[in-house]
Amino acid sequence: MTETLKTAGFLAGALALVVAAAVVEPERRTPSLMSDEGETFYPGFNDPQSVKAIEVVDYDEPTAPKFEPPTQAPTASAAPTESQV
Repeated sequence: MTETLKTAGFLAGALALVVAAAVVEPERRTPSLMSDEGETFYPGFNDPQSVKAIEVVDYDEPTAPKFEPPTQAPTASAAPTESQV
């Protein structure tokens, strides 16, 4: 068998698989895990400035260190004023 015939056979097989996949397309399903997509994540959370602390729970404890942000916002200004320059 020549290389051209082998290549043609593989191409014919690939084409047959593509046609079979197009004909026997399974129905599309939404996983139950995503059934609440588009809904509010935390319905009672309306004011992001009222947050005092945040904690990530059940992330990947063996590899992720526990992170706790400071409880008070920094008071320094981001840009120096004219008197500081």
